[in-house]
Amino acid sequence: MTTLKKEQLSPYMKFMSALEDKLILLNPLNATTIHDNVWLFKCNNSGSTITVDFNLFAEQHTQFFSTIKITFNQQVISLSSVELAKLLWLDMVVDYKPSSITFKSPFNGLSLLFAYLAETKDDRICGENLEDFLGFMLTYDNTNKGLDRRLSAPAYNSRMGVFSLINLSK
Repeated sequence: MTTLKKEQLSPYMKFMSALEDKLILLNPLNATTIHDNVWLFKCNNSGSTITVDFNLFAEQHTQFFSTIKITFNQQVISLSSVELAKLLWLDMVVDYKPSSITFKSPFNGLSLLFAYLAETKDDRICGENLEDFLGFMLTYDNTNKGLDRRLSAPAYNSRMGVFSLINLSK
């Protein structure tokens, strides 16, 4: 079996390799790779295991597009919603040590963003729908079974502490 050198890889594979490098910096458990959808991390504070399950982004209620085109190294590549979620999540947490807040809060925010965009059939958050989106984030939980209405608003840090629309707009 021949192995391709990095310069011989397709633009998509180069992109996935760059994501893999970011994932490795977070030191995932169980030899997790970028192609796995369930990632496990050891929490620095408590030693507990943090599970990040990107299968949620393959569910119908989080699908606001089938594929999306992005530019990477002046090459256009297509990504699935799961791959886009991995890209955004890694960009949001790569500078943090594993903890429930720093890893789960951005994940929950992303899942609610995807669910909101799917439900409203929008393709972006802007001034006209920002208030509605923030209300959505405070009143719903996103699960593999769909959206669940919350009985009370969550703590700010648990929902939006690390989740930043400014970071996502980059």
